[in-house]
Amino acid sequence: HQKPIRKRSVDNIISELKEVKNNLPFTKIILFDDDAFFIMPLEEIRDFAKKYKKLIKLPLCITGATPSTITKEKLSALVDSGLVGMRMGIQTAGEKTKKLYKRPHSNRQVANSVGMVNGYKNQVKAFYDIILDSPWDTDENSIETLMFLSKLPTPFQLTLFSLVFFPGTDLYRKAKSEGIVKDDVNDIYRKHYHGCKETYLNKLHFLLADYALVGIGIAPKIMFFLTHKWTKKLHLNWLSYNILKSLFPLFRTIGRKFIRSARMYKNGWDSITQNSEYRPASY
Repeated sequence: HQKPIRKRSVDNIISELKEVKNNLPFTKIILFDDDAFFIMPLEEIRDFAKKYKKLIKLPLCITGATPSTITKEKLSALVDSGLVGMRMGIQTAGEKTKKLYKRPHSNRQVANSVGMVNGYKNQVKAFYDIILDSPWDTDENSIETLMFLSKLPTPFQLTLFSLVFFPGTDLYRKAKSEGIVKDDVNDIYRKHYHGCKETYLNKLHFLLADYALVGIGIAPKIMFFLTHKWTKKLHLNWLSYNILKSLFPLFRTIGRKFIRSARMYKNGWDSITQNSEYRPASY
């Protein structure tokens, strides 16, 4: 009979982090594995950010966010306090699969949240989760996700998981009743959640992840071509995939140099504007 979300006070969290700093002085970063962190009201987030910046002064990473709880104001406060990494579960963009996973967020909500995070791409590294290998997914469901991901602003890191049926969940009972899970030991406990099947569409997810990581991405038009049924009929899928894969090392080098140059330019300008001798009159 407990509440669905258990919250701790800001002062309680800060006091524990102060203990961490005192007892583990080698600590370089604070990581919160909290799926409901952003559910805190804006005033609490601001209170936390203010005290964290003043008393903790360490880079912060939050690996739990949902599209419906992220706002510009919350992100702004946390970035100012030292946020350097944020992880959000997208899981799928397929409408049918979202209902199966009980993900109430629309693709527009997810895209808006990704846009907010991308606004801080020079300060915050973005991580997004996707689930593959659902036995109820069709190729069309997977293509929906691929097309959606190809439209998101880069850079971001995509973490790809193979669906595992946790005992006690509705999906487990559904899989069990339909004969998908026959042996819990081999089908669940010995299955690794990163052991994705080597299908063509899964490989496209991994290829897109490589490109997105270096800030390039795969354009929607190219993704449309790669996933189109006529491409498959003409047996061009394998060829197109391998061409993109072979070009990736070149694009990775170009992308990283571009990102590095942009950051160097920004950091150089920041250092100049912080020096009163070179500060423009309108600064």
